[in-house]
Amino acid sequence: DGPVLFCEGEKSVDAARRLVGDAYDVLCWPCGANSVSKADFTPVRGREVTIWPDHDDAGMKCAKTLSGILRGLGCTVGVVQVPKALPEKWDAADAEQDGWTREQTLDLLHNTTTADVHSVKVISLLEIDSREYPQDPVISGLLDMKESLVVVATSGLGKSLLTNQIAFELAMERSTFGGIDFNRTGLFGKFAIPKQRRVLFLQSENSAGAVQRRFRKMLFEHKEYRTALKNIYYFNVNEEIRKTGEFTDLAFMDEIRQAIEQNSIDVLIIDPLISYHGCDENDNAEMRRSLDKITELISSTGIAVIMVHHTGKNGDLTGRGATAIKDWSGTVVGLSKAEDKFQKKNGELVIDVCVPKNRNYPEPQPFKIVRSKNLTFSLLSEKDYSEQDAKDIAVVVEALKELGGRCDSANELITAVMNKANIQTTMAKRYIDKARAAGEIMYCVSETDGRKRGYAIQDGGGLTGEVVDAEPVTADPESMVSR
Repeated sequence: DGPVLFCEGEKSVDAARRLVGDAYDVLCWPCGANSVSKADFTPVRGREVTIWPDHDDAGMKCAKTLSGILRGLGCTVGVVQVPKALPEKWDAADAEQDGWTREQTLDLLHNTTTADVHSVKVISLLEIDSREYPQDPVISGLLDMKESLVVVATSGLGKSLLTNQIAFELAMERSTFGGIDFNRTGLFGKFAIPKQRRVLFLQSENSAGAVQRRFRKMLFEHKEYRTALKNIYYFNVNEEIRKTGEFTDLAFMDEIRQAIEQNSIDVLIIDPLISYHGCDENDNAEMRRSLDKITELISSTGIAVIMVHHTGKNGDLTGRGATAIKDWSGTVVGLSKAEDKFQKKNGELVIDVCVPKNRNYPEPQPFKIVRSKNLTFSLLSEKDYSEQDAKDIAVVVEALKELGGRCDSANELITAVMNKANIQTTMAKRYIDKARAAGEIMYCVSETDGRKRGYAIQDGGGLTGEVVDAEPVTADPESMVSR
C-alpha cells in the first residue's frame, strides 16, 4: 500500500530499486514507452504514484499517457521534473552510474508536478482577436479540420457505403490517372474537396473481406479511386479490421491517438457511434461526457471527425437518442429513401439528402443522390426525373416567375399553381415539393416579418430574403422532402 515509482524499462527499475527501493515499490511495464497503453495497471489502483520519465520528448509523452491512465484508476500521480541541464534520455540507470546517492535521488523524486500533464491555461479575447485562424475545409460547405460531421440514416440506405466514398474522394490524388484528368468538382459535384487527406476508419461491423469486395466494386466504376488506397487506413486487430472499445476508456482513446499521430491522419471516420459511446444513448449528460472525449481527441490532434449514426423516432434525421448528439455535431447530414415515383427504372436507389444542421456554413438546399449497383453515389440530375415530373416542376417554376420570382407565403404559391395547372390543393403541394427537392425553388425568409415562409427561384430571381431550411408543405410523412 506504500508509494509506487514507475520507471521506463527494466534497467532503470533495477537501478531505482538499489537507490530508493526501501522507500518505493519500483515498477515498470513491458515493451517500453510505446506500449504503455497496452499494460494492465489495475494492481496499483488508488495508490500514490510517482512517474520517473526518461529525459526526452518520448519520455514525457509516455508520462502524460500513463498519468491519465492512473488517474482513471483513482491514483494520486506526480511526474518527476528532471533538471534540464541533465543529458537527453537520462534516467535512473544513468543516475546510479553518475554516483547519485539515496538522498539526492529522493530529493529528485519529491520534485514532482502535474503541470506538464494537465496544465491549465487561459487566453484573452484580445489575444484571440490578434491571431489568425485560417479556415481549412475538408469538404467545402460541410466540414472543416478540427470539426465534426454526423451522417444520419436508417438501416439499408448505405451510410457505411457513403462514408467509404467520402474517404475515397478525400484520399484520391488530385491529378491524372491513366492519362485522364480526374481533378473533380467535389463530392456529388456540389461540395469541393480542396486537398488530399489521409483517412482512418474506426469501425466495428465489416470484416476485411467485406470491405475488400465493396471497394473493388467501387473501383470498377471509379478507377481513379485506386490512387486513394494508400491513404485510407483501418485498425489491424489480429489481421481483421473491426475494433471495439469505448470513448471513455483512456487506454482505448490513447490507441486511437497513437494511430492518428503515427500515420499522419487528417480525418477519422467512426462507424457507427453506438459501438463506441458506451452509455445510455438517451441520457444527455452521459452522451455529452462520451462525445467530449472525441472533442479532446480533435483538439489534441487537429483532425476532423465523420461519424455514422441512426435516425431517431419517426425518421428524425437529426439522429436517434439524446439531443446532446446533435448539439455536439458541427454538421448533420440526413439520408432518407425517396418516394417510389423517383426510383430510377434500372432499380438504382434514390436517396433524399438534407443538412438539418451546419454550424460553420449556410445550410444547403435538399438534393437527391443515386446509389448505383457498384455501390457509389452520384447527384440525381434533372434529366433523371420522369417526363411528368419535369412538367410538374416546370408549372411551379413558371407560377413563381409570374409572382416576380418569389412569394412571402406558401399559400400564395399553392394558389398560383392550382390556377395554372387547374388542380386541387393537395396536388399543388406535391408539385411544389417536387420543385423544391429538385433544387428549382427554395424556402426563404419573409421580407415583412422575418419568419421562415415563402419561396424563391433557386437561381436568385427576385430573392432578397435569407435562404433557409424549413418543413415541406406536404403533410404526408412519406413526402419526398427530407424531414
